[in-house]
Order: sequence, then structure tokens, then C-alpha cells
Amino acid sequence: MSIKKKIFIVVGLLLLVSLLFPLMSYSYWYIRVIFGDPMWMVKVDDQYRKLPTQEVVKKLYSIDPFSPYSFSAITVLTERKAPEAVPHLIKITKSIKPSLRSLAIRSLGEIGDKRAIPRLLEIIEKGEDKNERDYHNALYALSLLEYEPIRPLVLERLKRPDGLSNGATTMMKYIGKEEDLPLLQELYENVKGDDTNARIDRGGLRDAIDAIKARAGK
Repeated sequence: MSIKKKIFIVVGLLLLVSLLFPLMSYSYWYIRVIFGDPMWMVKVDDQYRKLPTQEVVKKLYSIDPFSPYSFSAITVLTERKAPEAVPHLIKITKSIKPSLRSLAIRSLGEIGDKRAIPRLLEIIEKGEDKNERDYHNALYALSLLEYEPIRPLVLERLKRPDGLSNGATTMMKYIGKEEDLPLLQELYENVKGDDTNARIDRGGLRDAIDAIKARAGK
């Protein structure tokens, strides 16, 4: 067999594997979710909670593109507010997997390590149109980090027609100032009705108002 033919066969096999592996992985996890134990991911979380932090960090990575184990690792590391996870989560914010990327972005805010700020700002600077979900999560994470320079963006978001449903009121809990209270109070008074959505809107605004007053010592 000629060298060219051998190379052709090897390349063909590699291409075949690269196509079949994701398909087999997806099929496996789909079947596992549909027909398996509905509590199995909760059990994975519990297993990871028993591991040392460095071992959980290793679980962040998998050659399997559809493996859900990275999600469990992020969940546990976030619960621990593990600073060791921050550099790894920053890398994961560039993942091609939207759900994993979103979880990593939000987790950076919940862990509370300011090393995440430059990467979160990179996402913000790309603009909301670039990736609305990542933009929202980065803004939320920066709010948790009490990064004051993004406050004008949060206020702008709050004043939009969807201001009570786009996450801005939750962000104001962490980054709002005393001077924002009149706006929040006005929005609160303008919420009419007693349906579920109205109660949720008023509850979110009241939480933000109370949090700002508590920070101001009122």
C-alpha cells in the first residue's frame, strides 16, 4: 500500500471519529437524561462535594463535548467560593458551549473574586447585541462584585420598558445608591394589580430599596 493511500486512510478515520464521537456522546447523555435516574446529577453534585477543591477543579475539564460533569464542578466550586477556580472559570467563559459559558460567568460574580473583572468587562464591551445572554450575565456578575463603574448601564437597563423583568432590579440590590431610591420608589408605586407578575415586580423593587437603605444605614 502506498504512503499516500495510508495517509488518506488515516485522515479518513480521524474525520470519521471526529464526527461519530460527538454524535455518540450526545446520544449517550440524551438517553441518560430521558431514561436514567432523574436524581443522578444531584448525586454527582453530592459526590463532588466530598472531594478536595483541587480535585473538583480537575472535573471542570472533559474531552466529552456533551458531558454535564463540568456543570456539577462549577456548582460545587461556586458554593465553596473557591478562589482556585477563578482562572479556570475565566477560561470557560470563552467556551463554545453557551450554557456552560453562562454558568461560568455568573459563578465568577458569586465567588466574588475581583480578578474576574477584566474578563467580565471584555464581555460587556462587546455589547448586548453581540450576545444578549452573556452580556446580561456579565452585568449581573459585575453587580455582585459591586463594580460601581457599570452602575450607569444598570440604571439604563432599569429605565427600559422591560426594566422590571430584565434583571436590573436584582442588580440594583448590589450596586444601587441612595440617590437611586426615588426612581425605585416611583417604579414600585407604578406597579398595578395583584397578579403573580405584579407581586414579583413589587417584591424585586422592595428588595432593592431595602438593600440600598441598609447600606446607607437607614
